[in-house]
Amino acid sequence: MIRDSYASEEAISKSLAKDSLRRNYYLANLIRIFNSTKKHTVYTLDGDWGSGKTFFVKQLEFASAHPQNYTNIPKELINTFNTNYSVFYFNAWEHDNQPALESVLLSLREVAWDDQDELAGHVVEIAKLLIDLPIRIISDGNVKLDELKRSYLDNYIEVADKASKTSKQIRNMINNYKERTKRKILFIIDDLDRCRPSYAVELLESIKHCFNCDNAVFLICANNEQLQYVVKKYYGEGFDGYAYLDRFYDSIFNLPEPNVETYIKHHLKIENPDYYYNLVAIDLAKVFNMSLR
Repeated sequence: MIRDSYASEEAISKSLAKDSLRRNYYLANLIRIFNSTKKHTVYTLDGDWGSGKTFFVKQLEFASAHPQNYTNIPKELINTFNTNYSVFYFNAWEHDNQPALESVLLSLREVAWDDQDELAGHVVEIAKLLIDLPIRIISDGNVKLDELKRSYLDNYIEVADKASKTSKQIRNMINNYKERTKRKILFIIDDLDRCRPSYAVELLESIKHCFNCDNAVFLICANNEQLQYVVKKYYGEGFDGYAYLDRFYDSIFNLPEPNVETYIKHHLKIENPDYYYNLVAIDLAKVFNMSLR
């Protein structure tokens, strides 16, 4: 599938204009759903690896920044979306060597608010607060039990207090952004199913506990069959990964299967599909059930 270096603005623009994947109608309906969303909601876009999830959401991001009439997507629909939302695209796989919540916050600073010193400062302060959240009690056996209990309790209270302050500051930051721009934030979290298990679970938990405000809407792009295995690796094989994910998602959208023949004609610039070698290429893709990638 077109992604990474292939997902250029030119490629995205042409795909939207020609509807080469026959998905614009689906994209328009997804935009309508976002436009009618009034509170904090977590959606997921489910699809197999190589089915084109990344390119699909990149189309959404591009259309919001370049509102015009596209095939099967009215300009008025995109304008409403653009008025309601700022889009923040975050590829989780590219950041899973970092602590989960901190990686999102620092990317927010760079992408969304690098020209807003005050808000960028808030992001940095929140990230600093997170640095010493995990506190472990280490004893060499010389500490009395009562002292250990008291020390543990004091540290537990400190951790809980910092976690509460972190969540509150993040919600305040997002709400302040809405007040200033009149826009909510649509967080697009991509490739979560490719991440290391601890990162994926921590990021999901952060979405649940720290971004739970009406001005934050999430679209998680993942192959949920694979993501539930990632969750199982974290919690153990006997854990119900699907049930865990189900409590995070408010709605699940399944990315429709693309028209492979139309895509091949577009990607290979085939003007006359009746030539024998073109028909062979199309039939081979169908016989071997090739993904777009």
